[in-house]
Amino acid sequence: MLSHITEVKFALIYQLVLYGSMVAGILFRKSIFPSSRYIFYLILITSVVETIGLFSLKLYDKPASVIYDFFQPIELILIGLYFLGKYQEQVNKVLSKVLVGIGILFLIAYHIIREFYELKAYYDFLIVAFIVSILSILFLIEVLRYHLDKELLKYEVFWISTGILVFHAGSFVLMGTVVYVYLLNPKLASQLYSINHLLNIIYYSLITYAFYIQWKSTKSSSSSLEGH
Repeated sequence: MLSHITEVKFALIYQLVLYGSMVAGILFRKSIFPSSRYIFYLILITSVVETIGLFSLKLYDKPASVIYDFFQPIELILIGLYFLGKYQEQVNKVLSKVLVGIGILFLIAYHIIREFYELKAYYDFLIVAFIVSILSILFLIEVLRYHLDKELLKYEVFWISTGILVFHAGSFVLMGTVVYVYLLNPKLASQLYSINHLLNIIYYSLITYAFYIQWKSTKSSSSSLEGH
């Protein structure tokens, strides 16, 4: 199982990859706007939230829970808006609006009820991960139907949606496993949860790659126009 030193290394690598993705988004912003603007906004907000969370742990030895409570509905809305602009099938557009709406209502109700009852702190995380996983699966199904003629290695939306699915589906399964293991072995559960850093590394690496693809594609198009 992961040692403490390995856990710290994974956490550090995750932070570096996240900030690297933010820098890539800023450098390539002319290429990624407007098609990937919601993902760029999400990375900017995530970077701020993670930085606040890191300082909270270092200074006060506790997570910035309130910040994360506000972050989850923002994350759900931004990813929902991103996929809404990518779906071709009307049924998926409607379904995505319904799912995001249900998710937001659940989060609001959950946080209100939590003020009066002792609810588990991970239910909100699970519902967001579940809904986002469905949104990405719906898009990847459309890829199989309509975009197989494209070279997927150069199709940035494929890599972004794959990253979103890997992280959120993986986190959903991981959290469920951690909750079960925690009842038997809290220390082991803590080590298992460190795998979340690895999922984050994959997630933001794929998004950074997608930003690079968009920049490269824009650059190639500009060069072709200049050549003519």
